Amino acid sequence: MAIAFHFIRWLSLFLYSFSPDFETALPRYAAMGKGLEKSEQLADQAIASLMAQL
Repeated sequence: MAIAFHFIRWLSLFLYSFSPDFETALPRYAAMGKGLEKSEQLADQAIASLMAQL
């Protein structure tokens, strides 16, 4: 069961890598399970970096 869970997790990350917002999606994916506060911090950092590029 654990093997299936890890396979599905990595498969979803692989498929999500084709998303147009992959650079912002990856920090959100990495923050899963680490608490809402950490996820919000990573999202804020991603938004700030995108705004800096504009």
